[in-house]
Amino acid sequence: MNKKERQVFVYHITYKGPSYETVRGIALYEGQLYYQPNDSLLMTYKGLSKEAKLFNNIGALKLLESLNVDSLSEIKDYKNCECSIITKNEYIIKIIEKGIVKLFAFTEVLSCKPTSPCLFIETLHSIFDENK
Repeated sequence: MNKKERQVFVYHITYKGPSYETVRGIALYEGQLYYQPNDSLLMTYKGLSKEAKLFNNIGALKLLESLNVDSLSEIKDYKNCECSIITKNEYIIKIIEKGIVKLFAFTEVLSCKPTSPCLFIETLHSIFDENK
């Protein structure tokens, strides 16, 4: 499949108390990687927000390219993640392939074992943490 036909959006929702504090995102869009700064409406956009900027991060690019519907579908809940820290924060991952949209929601987990299927969540945490 042409890289430009596949889009991956990752939204990081940070909570403070009972409500969210920030929504930020990274996106693999038309073959380019973008960082989307805090925007409470970010997940309602069909494409990139107006605030999106090109993002030069090879690790993030490779991670978003590796995310796929099959592997994400296998993770049923965070109890199978083999991670010792669970936060209130969340990641929403939207993958668009061949016009089909698939959404996945994951609780943020940290301190995962190297064999954990949720290790990518810890990597996402590092990517967003570097870009506060």
